[in-house]
Amino acid sequence: MNFACSLFPILLICFITNVPSSTSSSSSSSSALSSSDVVSSSAMSSSASATAMSSSAMSSSAMSSSASATAMSSSAMSSSEMPSSSVGNCITIDNCGSCFTTANCSWDFAQNFCVEDATFLPYPFNGEVYAATSAFCPFYDCLFDFQNPGYDMLQKVFAMENEANIANFSACLMPESTLPTCDGTMWVSGDPYITMCANITSADKTSTVCDYNNDLTWTVMISGALRRLRNLLSSSSSSSEMSSSAMSSSGMSSSVMSSSAMSSSGMSSSAMSSSGMSSSEMSPSGMSSSEMSSQMPSSSSPKTAAFKQAYCQPTSCTDSFMLTQFPKIFKQEFNFDLNQTAFTQMAGYTCPVAPTPSGGLSGGAIAGIIIGVLVGVLLFGFLGWNMCGKNDTSSKYQKM
Repeated sequence: MNFACSLFPILLICFITNVPSSTSSSSSSSSALSSSDVVSSSAMSSSASATAMSSSAMSSSAMSSSASATAMSSSAMSSSEMPSSSVGNCITIDNCGSCFTTANCSWDFAQNFCVEDATFLPYPFNGEVYAATSAFCPFYDCLFDFQNPGYDMLQKVFAMENEANIANFSACLMPESTLPTCDGTMWVSGDPYITMCANITSADKTSTVCDYNNDLTWTVMISGALRRLRNLLSSSSSSSEMSSSAMSSSGMSSSVMSSSAMSSSGMSSSAMSSSGMSSSEMSPSGMSSSEMSSQMPSSSSPKTAAFKQAYCQPTSCTDSFMLTQFPKIFKQEFNFDLNQTAFTQMAGYTCPVAPTPSGGLSGGAIAGIIIGVLVGVLLFGFLGWNMCGKNDTSSKYQKM
């Protein structure tokens, strides 16, 4: 008992000294664990931030490179699309010839100034697209004066009044037409057209009515089928005339004709049914009509056309210029090209001769008149003075 009591304090002291060490070890282990966790989490967060920074840097680098590439491509496109001449360089040129010799410049004949785009001929040569070139520079004033809307309105009135005549003449010119000659000289114009043309004026610009005339000769090809059709039409018309004259001379009645026609029709139908032949077998050599027409040779036939038309134009246009350019107007009106090599033409373009304006008296003539008047006045004064002086002298002598 005494021994146990003596051991109890010793055991108590040992227990007290062992408990803090375990606690401290556990706390130290837990602190070690927590510190390792913190280090690990710190390392992970730093790694994540490094990854984020890397991805951000890569994306920003890619975006900047993409933006620079886009800027380079847009710069290349703008440089390729930009004309070699600076903007507004062409409009400073006031000469037609110099405009066409400058790069990327051409003359706008409708507006009468130099532009940076390709231009085309204006009215009345705008039926088709004709490129404007320096060859038209000598006639720039003519083309510019033609832009008065009165000329276009007058030609539209002419087309409306001659709609049927234009359609007939155009159809006659076509290769499908069988008419050997075409007349294009009868138009509704006359004095009203001339009067309306004279009223088209602006500032010091005047108008006049000129005449374009042309006699055309060309060759058209007539197919075998068309020639055969024409022959059949002519033969049928002649045979009908012959049969009608024979019928009237023989004095046959219509009833006899109808009965004979019926009997002949019956005979022909029975004969056809009994023989059983087809139309292809009845035709010579068993050919169909299409094969026959295709094998018939084509032949050429001459064709002529006479044309004359009054045309209103500015007086600034020369006869020679309008003569060479009128085929463009003709093609627009009649859908027919006169610039064909197989054509023989006798074209002419005439305008009335403008009366020569009576000029005023020259300065020399006026001076001569003034001098003559002064000399005459002096002579008359001298003669009058002489006459008055002689009368006074004679009266004095008489008084003495």
